[in-house]
Amino acid sequence: MTFRQKAIDQAKQRAKERDNFTCQKCGATGEYKQIHASHIIPVKAKGVIAADPENIIALCAGCHRWAGDSWHEDPKGQDWFDKKFPGLYKKLKQKHEVRPVKEYEWKEIYNNLRR
Repeated sequence: MTFRQKAIDQAKQRAKERDNFTCQKCGATGEYKQIHASHIIPVKAKGVIAADPENIIALCAGCHRWAGDSWHEDPKGQDWFDKKFPGLYKKLKQKHEVRPVKEYEWKEIYNNLRR
């Protein structure tokens, strides 16, 4: 497994812990539903934002699947998201930098997330 994937997996875990394994849309908990870690700016957008826990929220499997492509293509267009996280999408877009990321950078990000 690459350090990129390790860093992303670690960021997902941190985000789910931060959100107390609770769906940020419907409030379901991991006790009753499978909780996914869903990127706001999708992984396919590249860059280190993929391993930023601030760019990931907990969603139950149902809300994640129900949102489908509309969530991944336009999270800011989701009314519940804008109400619950005002200004977050704009902040993340400003942080997002598309550039090649070296393996040693992913390793450093991964190690920082493990702390």
